[in-house]
Amino acid sequence: ELITFLLPDYIHIPFIGGGAPGFYVGAMSFILALLGILFWSRKGMPAFFAWSYAAILGFSFRFPILSLINDHLPPFSNFGGQFRWMVIGAFPLAYISANGYQKLKDSLSSSESLSESSKRLFIKWGNIFLFAIFAGVIFINIFIKYLLSSESLRNKIISFYFSKRAMNFPLEHYLNVLNVALSDIYEIFSIFNWRLIVPLILLLVSYLLIKNFIEGKINSLNFKKITIGLVVFNIIFVFSAQFSSAIVPRKILDLNSPPPIVE
Repeated sequence: ELITFLLPDYIHIPFIGGGAPGFYVGAMSFILALLGILFWSRKGMPAFFAWSYAAILGFSFRFPILSLINDHLPPFSNFGGQFRWMVIGAFPLAYISANGYQKLKDSLSSSESLSESSKRLFIKWGNIFLFAIFAGVIFINIFIKYLLSSESLRNKIISFYFSKRAMNFPLEHYLNVLNVALSDIYEIFSIFNWRLIVPLILLLVSYLLIKNFIEGKINSLNFKKITIGLVVFNIIFVFSAQFSSAIVPRKILDLNSPPPIVE
């Protein structure tokens, strides 16, 4: 499993064969994990992983300069799409989270408790963050629903997009592509999509847990137990959500009906 993590089967291994030359993102995660284990107690390590995660986000979102490195400079040019960069990002983010959890427990367990101003600041920004997340989801639902019901607005969007570009296909083709894209977005951000609702609930529960802990309403032992329970539940949920979404609809495999592209 470790060999597969470092060198997947499409990576070329001399005298064994298969794959193509290159360097896989798993190796970088492995290096970051080693650094986290060896230098866990060093004061500068949380900052190191914070900057590592910021760089990974930059590569993933293809920020200027970083996008050129990702496209043309080996080994980064072999890493591929954004989701692979986020595979690397999982470890430094976990390190930062674990460090924050430990610092929070230590500060509230020692004589140097968090100041009242720090508590108020956390609660203030926590409320703002949660409001922005939930309001954003509701806004996306309403806006996409409105776009799907307004053909004239969709036509204006396409006209604006092709104002300085040439259309290679008829307008109906691009309308169909836009409709499919909007339908997919609406399905993802739908308030009836359990893959979205469960993470939002977890986010809310996690915030309330930390808020009650720093306010002294939950003791350290219960805070630890609930945190571990939430982490375990999240792992199970992520696996279940990915597994369910990977199942191919039966109608695609039904040989008695015409292919979907014909329909």
